[in-house]
Order: sequence, then C-alpha cells, then structure tokens
Amino acid sequence: MSRLGDFDFRKWKKKQQELQKLKQSFSGFEEKCMKELAAELRTKAVALTPTDAGNLRKSWTVGPVRRTGSDVRIEVSNTDPNASNVEYGYHTPNLHEWVPGKHMLAVSVEQLERELPNMLEQKLQKFIDRYWR
Repeated sequence: MSRLGDFDFRKWKKKQQELQKLKQSFSGFEEKCMKELAAELRTKAVALTPTDAGNLRKSWTVGPVRRTGSDVRIEVSNTDPNASNVEYGYHTPNLHEWVPGKHMLAVSVEQLERELPNMLEQKLQKFIDRYWR
C-alpha cells in the first residue's frame, strides 16, 4: 500500500476551537465597538457645540446598545430643547433673520465616517489576534 502522508488533526481541532471562541466573543466585541464609536462621536459633537449655548454641551448623551435581529444600534443625541435649532438653524423670534445651523452632529458624523475604516480595521485585527494565533 502506498503512503500518502500524515496529517495531525490536533492542530486542526485547536484552530476549530479558537474559531469557536472567536465566534462566541464577537457579539461582545461588536457591542464594545459600538459603545466606543458612539463615545467618539459624542466627543466630536461636544467639541463642535457652541460654548455660549447654555447647557447644550452638557446635554449630549449616548444611549444603550439595542439589537433587533441582525441590526445593532446605538443613539447619540442631545436632550436640550434648543439642540435642533442650533444644529439646523432657526428664525429669530421676530422672523426677520435666519440664524444658520452649526451642524455639530452632522459634521461629527462625517468626520467619524472618514476615520471609521481605519478604526474598525485596527479594532478587528486586535480582536482576531486575541483568538487566532
């Protein structure tokens, strides 16, 4: 009989177990990433919020991570009643003048979207390296 070679299945089993651990931990990783990204977005929005707008800077909040099916969501919002006026703009009380919006959140989202690919790549690589040696 010819011999085709030896194959050590122990290494295969070890990789299979590592992959299973990675799979089980991904949900926690995903949630942690969402919280970190939302915190970064909040930080950017706070930095762009006018300082002369009362409690507007203090009113930025990050909500809990919510899962619906395969969707994972987290909300960054401002609870100040004037937040939408400052974000989008408003008419003065006498309606003679338009005050343009500051777009604190919109600009922050754009900034984060530009940074997101590199940020996620680094986070994902660290996560994979932890389980896949």
